[in-house]
Amino acid sequence: DFGTRLASAAEVAAHPRMRVTALEADLGLTYTVDTLAWLQLRYRQHKFVWLMGSDNLSSFHNWKNWETIAKRVPIAVVARPGARPGHSPFERRFASARLPEHAAGRLPFYDPPAWTFLKAPFNAQSSTNLRCEP
Repeated sequence: DFGTRLASAAEVAAHPRMRVTALEADLGLTYTVDTLAWLQLRYRQHKFVWLMGSDNLSSFHNWKNWETIAKRVPIAVVARPGARPGHSPFERRFASARLPEHAAGRLPFYDPPAWTFLKAPFNAQSSTNLRCEP
């Protein structure tokens, strides 16, 4: 259930600079593009970077207003097992906006569209399974 997933996410994100919230549920938001719009309106002084697993790249072009998302906020795509970069409509559409991995630390300061692909140690579990583990 949602409460269990939220508590699990809070355990995983136990860092003083991270805060897990039920913002989307509280506001009745469903789509990423709407959540980003709300956050950027509410926190105008902040810079956001959206983290996305590379397993989402193959279907990202099916998301509501996916191009608007890419033009609204810089994106860090984190490598996931089995996801092969380089073939998605997002990657083709925004190929010229791709930054080298070593520029990831400056991503918040680039005007969107801007994105990078981050290699990371793989964890074969899905993000849903990670959120649901006790």
